[in-house]
Amino acid sequence: MGCYLCAYAKQRTPKRQDDLPDDGVSHDADELGTCWRCYVHACGLHGTRYGRFECAICKPALAARRALGIVDGDREGEAEAGASIELARLVGQDAGGSVREGAAQVLARIRADEERARESLAGERASLAWADADEEPNVLTDLAEVVRTHAGAEAHPYTLAAEDASQEPFAGSWLDAAARVARESVARRDPAAALEDADAVTVIAGALLMASSVAQDPQTEALAEVVLPPWRVPYPGLLDPLLLMMTTAFALAGATAA
Repeated sequence: MGCYLCAYAKQRTPKRQDDLPDDGVSHDADELGTCWRCYVHACGLHGTRYGRFECAICKPALAARRALGIVDGDREGEAEAGASIELARLVGQDAGGSVREGAAQVLARIRADEERARESLAGERASLAWADADEEPNVLTDLAEVVRTHAGAEAHPYTLAAEDASQEPFAGSWLDAAARVARESVARRDPAAALEDADAVTVIAGALLMASSVAQDPQTEALAEVVLPPWRVPYPGLLDPLLLMMTTAFALAGATAA
């Protein structure tokens, strides 16, 4: 069994770590552990240990969840979440003004759309009703439809390369499943457990850049300088569902530059 992220040609974790020694018993792509949260195998480049081993997909996701006040009730995971928050905070503090402004709009958008979802019938929509109405899409209830609509004309060239349409990244049901997970995650949000707004914006900015780094360029080791939407990255399936929602909200806010 190998590293899940290496299997998808993913880059290493943001904030570069030391390389494994050449004469060591493990090589860069060798699995070193299993992520305590999502259970994928990760190597030394795509996983870190702060009490428990954590992969590069879950690290920004945990920070974003805690910033929003999504608490899963896993006390043993509190220390790991704190470490993820601190790393995202450090990245967010160095983020450009437009990323921080976009993060603030993401926070506001999720709060507003959460309220709109409560007012809609069961918070469910089966069609693109918003596309024909004078109404903004809801990133909670319309996430899959929003991504597919934008992907039709704006998809990354990599995602358009497949001759078989069934192999295109947004053709299958995984997007609907991920959107459901993201929506149900936000439904568990406890505003009293969320970070203060100014701190939440910083952490969310860092989480967006960290997650976008995992989804963008499989060759570079550098932290991403822009936050791209799911339909503009080569590997959208490696975005945690909550970050799939947040990067979409970021794009709808019209901000991409660092």
